Amino acid sequence: MLSDEKNDLSELTSRHMLEATMDILSAVDAGAVCQKLTFWLKNLFPSGQVSILLADSGLKRAVLSMKDGVFAEDLEAARQALFNSVPEQVFRSGQAVLKSIDPNCSQIIVPLKCKEKVIGVLNLLSQPGQCCLEARDVDLVLALATQAAAAIETARLYKAEQERLQVEEMLIQAERKLSSGLKPYELPAAILQQMALVVPYERGSFLLREGHVLRIAAQRGFPKDERTERLVIPLREGDVYYQIAEACRPVLIDDVTQSPGWTQVPWLPLNLSWLGVPLFSKDRVVGMVSLTRRDRGAFSPEDVLMATAFALQAAAALENAALYEEITRFNLQLEQMVQQRTEELKKALAALARMDKNKTDFINVAAHELRTPLTIMKGYLGMLQGDGTVKATPLILQALDGILKGTERLHEIINSMLDVARIDNQVLNLKPEAVVISTVLKRVQSDCNTYLAERKQLMQLTDLDRLPFVQGDPLLLLKVFQNVVINAIKYTPDGGTITISGQRLQDEKIGDCVEIRVQDTGIGIDADQQETIFEKFYSTGKVSLHSSGKSSFKGGGPGLGLAIARGIILAHGGRIWAESTCYDEATCPGSCFHILLPV
Repeated sequence: MLSDEKNDLSELTSRHMLEATMDILSAVDAGAVCQKLTFWLKNLFPSGQVSILLADSGLKRAVLSMKDGVFAEDLEAARQALFNSVPEQVFRSGQAVLKSIDPNCSQIIVPLKCKEKVIGVLNLLSQPGQCCLEARDVDLVLALATQAAAAIETARLYKAEQERLQVEEMLIQAERKLSSGLKPYELPAAILQQMALVVPYERGSFLLREGHVLRIAAQRGFPKDERTERLVIPLREGDVYYQIAEACRPVLIDDVTQSPGWTQVPWLPLNLSWLGVPLFSKDRVVGMVSLTRRDRGAFSPEDVLMATAFALQAAAALENAALYEEITRFNLQLEQMVQQRTEELKKALAALARMDKNKTDFINVAAHELRTPLTIMKGYLGMLQGDGTVKATPLILQALDGILKGTERLHEIINSMLDVARIDNQVLNLKPEAVVISTVLKRVQSDCNTYLAERKQLMQLTDLDRLPFVQGDPLLLLKVFQNVVINAIKYTPDGGTITISGQRLQDEKIGDCVEIRVQDTGIGIDADQQETIFEKFYSTGKVSLHSSGKSSFKGGGPGLGLAIARGIILAHGGRIWAESTCYDEATCPGSCFHILLPV
């Protein structure tokens, strides 16, 4: 051992090994570990020369070289010099070697090994003229080297984790940038910009396939040349793009001058290292990202993984941007269509309003024009009936009676047309007063007795006498119930029953009100017609089979009775609707008309 005094190995171990181990393991990077290892070896072997070399997997490339605590600048020269002086068995077997150079000089060569993998080598060389190194010194150096190798591996793992977290954060930031509402044509340049933060490069391009050529969509690091903007690369069978597209994975070329599938653009500077990463769209390669570096073998496997992960994010961003633009364009078209249809609907509604007004005006004018000659006819018919000659001739008297009934019927229809016109124009002249509903309904029953007798029908009035007064126009309410009851008589077969009942209740829209129910045992109403029957001029059945009749079974009419009833009820602030399970002339499920009037 090279020392002024030889100390016992056990004393050295107890005194120095624990302290040295703790100190070495406290280092946070490989350089610091090697410096601390050198310090303790120089402390134990003051006259020794300590050389340390760390290399990558396979010991092909030096990553750190140190001599007596000083880092070497030329790593490759240091690697060659050390490897030439170290027996090959150290790397193959991973065993330490004690080598005698001459009687006054020796060296200990120890592999730095972690998890059965040699990651470097340590050479302790005694100076000429000093005591030679001994076998027991090998154990001491090997023990410190083993602790150093573990510390280096820990530092490497820590550094790798820090780099992974940093890269992950860079990927997240890049994804946010690419997802920040960029247009599809803006994305290629943004992708290359963000790619440079994840995988640095000298020159990069974003290429999309168009038929049998690759067209550049964006570039970064290219010379300022107008030819760059219109750069087009023809595709040839077996070139690097086809290799990428067929394998659906990246292609890495350490030296493009040695690649048979490489085509160099003549006016571009030659960069030896090239990395091509596929761009996917719906599981299909549609282009690639091309990255170059000046030196040979400049891209590492980690660079390939990072570029691939980023390219997948970029492809997703492209698809999302295209989809967003498509949705935006579709929404714009939809808005235009909705606006166009709205305008068309406005025009259609305006046209319908004009038609409805014209129809109402025609009804109003026609009713007035018919009413005047009809009144004259009724006057002359009355005069003829009072003539003695006519009274003496039964046949003429019977004819006059028939004509008079026809004019009465026509007069009723004209009055109904006038009522409809007033309702449409909202000019009903209400004369409200306190009305006893039971009195109105008894009047209706009395007026309909003739029709009920003809049809052998029964009308029942129940629960009406205790109903409160309602505020309304008694003559108009009489028309309402006459029209509803006549409708029930028409659509109830002979021998049927019509029941009119009432109750007081609270309605969510009207409040305190009286409900009158007109229930029949008739043929019923289909659900899709229970609202339609209140429209003007609506009647069930085919118009071609229309038959007129005031009370005959399914007898037709002008289709105004229920429309007038609804108009009058609404004018009173009430509600009217019909309920029925179905239309069936065989089973006669019946119908029920509900009329609500405010108290």
